[in-house]
Amino acid sequence: VYYDEIKRHGYSYEQKTCLKFCFQKMVINTCGCYDSDYSPFFDRILFGSEPCTTLNQTGCSFEVFDMFDPNQCYEQCPFEC
Repeated sequence: VYYDEIKRHGYSYEQKTCLKFCFQKMVINTCGCYDSDYSPFFDRILFGSEPCTTLNQTGCSFEVFDMFDPNQCYEQCPFEC
């Protein structure tokens, strides 16, 4: 799913980008917004979501970051070819 979204928006696939995308999806699912500290790439690809701007939202995104384990995403984010 992440690979398709990255390619659909005209970007080259890289595992590190996929892992960031996976993290952003976790933030969206948990906090209802995305972490705006990441590249403008996510501003375009995560349409339909708003950046985390309130104190509660940014606190929530920090909590997700602290709990984030990339191993949760490796199955969906293989190494690039």
